[in-house]
Amino acid sequence: MTGNKISAFRTVAIMGNRNSGKTTVFEEITGCFAEKKPDTHLKGYYYYKFNEYEILDLPFTYDIETASRQFDLVIYVIDATKLGKDMFQALKCSRMCKKFIVLVNFCDKAKNENKNKYCDAVKFI
Repeated sequence: MTGNKISAFRTVAIMGNRNSGKTTVFEEITGCFAEKKPDTHLKGYYYYKFNEYEILDLPFTYDIETASRQFDLVIYVIDATKLGKDMFQALKCSRMCKKFIVLVNFCDKAKNENKNKYCDAVKFI
């Protein structure tokens, strides 16, 4: 009888500007509540199909080039109400990373402020 072994973990970084909801995404993925101090990072783990993922919530001051070399996957969280400001950094990050995901947060606020038409621009990253 062969046992299933957990493979070596993969690293995932959660990046984005201040107050874009990075810590909330981290809490949802890892399933733990975190009280984060400004400009610090959080570390958690997620297990899926015998794979271990190390999840890091990085401060917005973390260098994009360093993150692109260090992590297997980068999740870039964008605030939908400040889409124009965040899009340039997300585009820059997407060009450097091995694997990249854009996560648009606060869509409900953007809809209430009639800024939801700009969310379609994210499709082109």
